[in-house]
Amino acid sequence: MALKCQTLKKYNIFVRENPDHFIGQSLEIERSMNQLIENRVWKQVAVEDKMKMKIIENTIEKNEFIEMMKVEMNQFASHVDKVRCQYREIKTLKDSLKEKEVLVQMDFAENYSCKSLAEVQSAYWNQTPVTIHPVVVYFRGQSKLEHKSIAIISDELSHSTSTVCTFLDSLIPVLKEICPNVEFVHYLTDSPSSQYRNKTIFDLIANHSSVYGIQARWNYFEAGHGKGPCDGLDGTIKRMADKAVKRGAVVIQDPKHFFDWSITSNMKEVKFLFVKKKIARRSSTN
Repeated sequence: MALKCQTLKKYNIFVRENPDHFIGQSLEIERSMNQLIENRVWKQVAVEDKMKMKIIENTIEKNEFIEMMKVEMNQFASHVDKVRCQYREIKTLKDSLKEKEVLVQMDFAENYSCKSLAEVQSAYWNQTPVTIHPVVVYFRGQSKLEHKSIAIISDELSHSTSTVCTFLDSLIPVLKEICPNVEFVHYLTDSPSSQYRNKTIFDLIANHSSVYGIQARWNYFEAGHGKGPCDGLDGTIKRMADKAVKRGAVVIQDPKHFFDWSITSNMKEVKFLFVKKKIARRSSTN
């Protein structure tokens, strides 16, 4: 869709932000564009015996381009409607959250790369990654909705279902500290099948009460739903870590160093947890 919009800008066509309005621009597009359009699309191509996504340029007729635009814009409009509907439902859930319920929104962040203030060249090309799993917990406080930010730090680099289950083992006791009378958990995550949306998670939810003593429901975002509170939490943690390293206040060389720094940082409102790789991998074999 973005490539189509870039093509339109070449012909000085204003791209409306509202997809419903943009769909009605087909007449303007038809008048303003040439008969043959230089179109660009993402396509899988063979590169050194491997299939990779690349931008391919081709020339198509104006009518074909317009029809492609209509199809993609209708799909985009439907996607936007779903995202808006989901955010309305999330707001409703937060507003109606009961005292014995918590809403847990979580996501895997892009791994943090350890770096030093002054490092040799070889160290730059061998930076140690750190897994960060931000969690934002919403709960009903004294007659108002409150939240608690949690960040799970780990040296387990596989963002897999077994890692998610291990993180939950560490997270549930914290939820019970935040809300001692909690009886129900609403999980809210993205929907990658390699992490949160698969038979293992479905089985966990079905047996959540017997495993953790709390009932649960798992809710999934529409793909490409945009940024959320977990992204803000992740960005803040990484930015604070980078600043601490750059001013020479700390040396972060591995996940344990990252965790040790985090619990002594000025992010006092964030609860940091550390999950070792051995624990995560032992969980995956059970």
